[in-house]
This record gives sequence, structure tokens and C-alpha cells, in this order.
Amino acid sequence: MTTTMAPANITGINCPDRSVTGILALLILPVLAAAINILMIVAAYFHRSKLKRKNIYIYLYSTLLANVVFSLFAIYQLLNHHFQIEGNPSSSTNIVIKGWWSFRKAYTAGLFLTMIGNIGILISAIHDGSLLVARTSTSTPLGKHNKGNKLVNALKHQRRKAFICVFAVWFFPLLLALLTLTGWSCYTKCQCLSKCYTIEELARPTNHCNRIWTPMTNSYMGMIVLFWIIEFILLFGLILRTFRSSLYFDSPHEESTADQQNNTSTSQNQSATWNQINGITSGTDQVTSVDASTNAKHSQRPKQTKQKKRRQKRAQIMWLRNAAKQLFVLTVVFLFCTVPVVIGIIIDVFRVEPLESIVASILTALPILYCIISPFLLMKHLGGLRAAFNYLLIRISSTRLGKKSHSVRQHSNSVTANNSTRPKEDASTQQHH
Repeated sequence: MTTTMAPANITGINCPDRSVTGILALLILPVLAAAINILMIVAAYFHRSKLKRKNIYIYLYSTLLANVVFSLFAIYQLLNHHFQIEGNPSSSTNIVIKGWWSFRKAYTAGLFLTMIGNIGILISAIHDGSLLVARTSTSTPLGKHNKGNKLVNALKHQRRKAFICVFAVWFFPLLLALLTLTGWSCYTKCQCLSKCYTIEELARPTNHCNRIWTPMTNSYMGMIVLFWIIEFILLFGLILRTFRSSLYFDSPHEESTADQQNNTSTSQNQSATWNQINGITSGTDQVTSVDASTNAKHSQRPKQTKQKKRRQKRAQIMWLRNAAKQLFVLTVVFLFCTVPVVIGIIIDVFRVEPLESIVASILTALPILYCIISPFLLMKHLGGLRAAFNYLLIRISSTRLGKKSHSVRQHSNSVTANNSTRPKEDASTQQHH
């Protein structure tokens, strides 16, 4: 489909052609991405009472919500490009339209940082929570109470930490976007409906205005690219830390150290207990039989408890390792979906000729693929999200089947009622004859 043609000359200014074939075809991707992520959020919300690791799902909501916001901005951008919803903000005297136009484009670019930050804090939360449970699973009976208190206190702080981290990854890009309202943009130089700048301005590679992400400046987009690189370095560092932690806590050295501590504390605890029992019952004739039976029972309990804790720790470490693998895949997907845009922004600074409109549209549409893929990768890792999604689908299908069966039941009842009245009518007719 061809977009609306803008005149080649607006008030004596040479503007590039606006015709772009198939621009609305790209609308399918953000609509699909928004629908999938909204469905995941609704499924997790209605299934929240049965979800485990609820602190981690705070980060999950933030990740899915960032995908929804980015998809909605992309939908609006494509519709505005075709139907001219905002008109020509550069020539408009309405300061509100200019401010909204500049903020919208700046915040859309800043959402890249929010998406990376959501992956990072999700990895950090899974790492800290899993190792916390793994450490407490190796606690001794004597120190179980103390470590249990530490676990409770740590879980209390995790929820507060989750809200602080989510606020940080959303606030920083928002602050950068708000700074563009103070003049850190090129909307005052935009004079055309298409590509913002005139043909003469587009042919100036040394211009401080970016030609792919209009009306942003090269300095603003350079800031986004710089923080994009820094966050990716930190993100891969978090993934590496998660792998190393899972390998360390699954190593024989760590297990032997924990077993030695368990055996030492258990033997000390048992000896103190038996001394108390022998001191209290030392004047009776039944001490020997009672001690023998009790000693046999207590000698089996530490072994069973140790095996149970080892299985719990092993399951927790395997879950952490699988989580690191899935989040590494998620990071690589986001990297490949955003690298072309970053490279295009860097090339635009040094390239004389501007990129074609369809090429720029495809580059900016690639992150939408991440918004489509990421919910399924998260659902593969988080069993609670998968169960919530399946429960929502079953609920929707059962509702439809219930409505269908209700209509069929009403139809069958009406047919039965009609058939039951026919014999009476026939009998009355025969009596009349």
C-alpha cells in the first residue's frame, strides 16, 4: 500500500518524496507483539495466587510492559506516517504537538535501555534468589533457625529491591526523553512532512541532526548507543556470574565442605542431647533400651535429611543453570534485533546520502521481533507463566464452549417443547372431527 504523497514543494522548500510502498504492511508486527505481551500479562495477573517466586514476576511484568509500550509507540508511528495524525509538527505553532513529537521519538529510542535493563535485573533477581535458597538448603539442624531468619529477612527485602530496580530502569530513559523538551532535539529545523529535513539538509553528513531517528540530535542518539553498549557489557557479566555460581555450588568441593559442616554440627548436637538424656535418666533401669532405640532412630534421620537437602539444592542449581541459558538466548535475540539499528545510527553520522525510507523503516521495525519472541522464551523458562498462559487459554475455550452448549441446550429445549405440544394439538383435532 502506498502512503499519502506530500507535495515536493512546501512554501518554496524542497522536500523529499514521501511515497513508501508497503509501509502499513509493517503494522502487523507491532500489533501482534502488543497482543501477545498483553495476553501474557493478563494470564500472569489472573493466575498470580498460584505463582511461585512472586518477586521475580515483578521483573517479568516490567519486561512485558516495556514490550507493550514499545509496540504501541511503533503502531502510532506507522499510523501517523500514513494518516498524518500530527500533521506537520515543525510548521505548527502548537507547542504541545512539537513537545509530544520530540518526546515520543526520544522515549521510543530510550525504551531500548529499559528493555536491556529489564533483562539484567531479571537475571540478577533469579541469581540472588536461587543462591539464597541453595545456601539455606544446606543448613544444619543447629543453624537452621538462624539461616531461616536470614531467609525471611532477605525475602522481605527482595520485594522492595524489585520495585527500586524496576523504577530505575524506567526512570532513567524517561529522564533522557524529558531533557529533549529543553531543546535537545532538532524539531525546530524540521520543515518537511517526509524525513523532517529538506533535501539540502539531508545531504549534510556533518549536521548534528540524526536522519534515521528524527527529530533527534546525533548527540542524543550517541548517548543512547553509549548506554546501550554499557548495559550489554554488564548484562553479559551478569550471565557469566550466574553460570559460575551454578557451577561453584554444584562442585564436589562445595558439597564436601557443606557435608563436613553438617556432620560436625550434627555430632555436636547429638552428643549434647545424649549427655542431657543420660544425666536425666541415669538412675533408672530402662536407660539402655531407650537410648539404643532412640539412637537408632536419630542415626537415620540425619542421613535422610541430608539427602533431601541435597536433592533440593541440586534442583535449585539446575533451575538456575537453565535460567541462565534461557536468559542468555533472550539477550542474544535482543542483541541481533537492535544491532542493525545501532549500526544504522552510527553510519548515518558519516554517510553523505541518507538511507532509503524503507530501509530505515525495516531497521526500526526489527526490535519488534524481540517483543514477539521474548514472551515465548520467558514462558519456556518460567513454568508458572506457562501454566498461567495455558490456564487462560483453557478458560477462554471453556467459556466459548459453555456459551455454545448453552445455545444448543436452549435450541433443544425449544424443539422438545414444540414436539410436546403437537400430540395435544393432534388429539384436539381428532376429537373435533
